[in-house]
Amino acid sequence: ANSLPSLQKAWIKSAKEVGNGFCMADSTGVELNGNRFITGTLMIASALKKELSSTQNIGLLLPTSAGGSMGNMALLSLGKTVVNLNYSSSQESVLHALQIANISKIVASRQFVTKLKAKGFDMAEVLQSVEVIYLEDIKEGMSKVKSLWMLTLAKFLPTSVLSMIFIKNSKADDTAAILFSSGSEGTPKGIELSHRNMMGNIKQTTTL
Repeated sequence: ANSLPSLQKAWIKSAKEVGNGFCMADSTGVELNGNRFITGTLMIASALKKELSSTQNIGLLLPTSAGGSMGNMALLSLGKTVVNLNYSSSQESVLHALQIANISKIVASRQFVTKLKAKGFDMAEVLQSVEVIYLEDIKEGMSKVKSLWMLTLAKFLPTSVLSMIFIKNSKADDTAAILFSSGSEGTPKGIELSHRNMMGNIKQTTTL
């Protein structure tokens, strides 16, 4: 367990190994190969780096999609702790989670927030209490030239060089993610998962 890499170092190695092969698909019809997943993730990380430089724990309100996966991995690549917020619990519970996890910034999808509201999960109060960065705005500001350059780097640079340039490493015992209970039995409780915890679980599931 001591020799396990951080999630972000393990991720870029795996994505590079996949290369032009199939990496991920979601229910919206998006299909990505390894190189394109690296490109999208590193482009998001690059756009977020300055805005999040002074904050460690970052909240996320993203769907379980390719974009949501990229958002999570982009934050991990910046050495951040990801806190995927449980939108199905009450706004009061989510606000409590923000407070105890010391979250002042949330990365969200505007489309996802709109869909949640239509389903009866209004996040307005939660989003008013923090600084919100929308992935749609980040995507709009992305340069096509920079995207092509990043794709070229993803394809042709070896993993070690890509990792050295773009991935901020974390120690094995650093907190990778904080998971919150629904708060159905009182206030929600936060569980801190280290890189060692999560990489250990991944290793167990892949060796079964």
